[in-house]
Amino acid sequence: MKKINRDRKNRRGNAGLMGNGVDYTTYDMKPRDVLMAFFIGAIVGYLVMYLAAHSLKLSLAAGVVGGVLMQKPYRNSCIEKRRKELLLQFRDLMESLVASYSAGNNPQSAFEKAYDDMVNLFGEKSYMAKEVYIVNSGVKNGYTIEALLGDFADRAKLEDITSFVEIFNISYRKGGDMSKVLFDTRLVISEKIEMEQEMKVQLRGSVNELNVLIAVPVVIDFMMNGGVLGESNLGIIFSFIAVGLFVAAYAMGRGMLKKNERIM
Repeated sequence: MKKINRDRKNRRGNAGLMGNGVDYTTYDMKPRDVLMAFFIGAIVGYLVMYLAAHSLKLSLAAGVVGGVLMQKPYRNSCIEKRRKELLLQFRDLMESLVASYSAGNNPQSAFEKAYDDMVNLFGEKSYMAKEVYIVNSGVKNGYTIEALLGDFADRAKLEDITSFVEIFNISYRKGGDMSKVLFDTRLVISEKIEMEQEMKVQLRGSVNELNVLIAVPVVIDFMMNGGVLGESNLGIIFSFIAVGLFVAAYAMGRGMLKKNERIM
């Protein structure tokens, strides 16, 4: 079997057994992504520095630095967004496979039917349509369904997908009642996904509240045009201290929310 160097090829999407899969743990930012990340970071850097020093030059410099530093967090955000979309599409793939097996289709026919369903639901260029296409193409080229699904789970690095693939492969290999096994597995995983989505919605509300609380002092400062201490050296020092405390509080708050999200 030809070895795939993912570190070199995943940027072009050439990962996996077939060489045309996607490593969902990485993300190659497009020019518009780079510009968006720079814009967000520049705005944040400018506002933070202006709040502290009320200097246009320092604020512009901080904006440039913020735009550069925002690239990695924005990339991570894109990765999480793509993995979330993949997981939601995978839930519909499970529905399609269960329906096909219940109708008496064999594995190959079930995945061929699933491809049509994914295209109709999400489009030909969607993540799940491409993954099912890889499975169908791989089977025609001599790969086993178990190997292809295992490769998909390895690239996705999502617990729910890994669990489903492991159960599918064991049942398929041992000739179990695939219809019943897939139905029960789909039910458990779908309920788990729905529960996680509800909890993340509640957590997102806490994140928004934290963002508002942090933004309030910035708004007040702009409205008061620098406060009582104005542009004096002492005022700038106290402003830097205040901004540092706000940034630290925000980082601690986001860290606690992130920890809760990982636990969920």
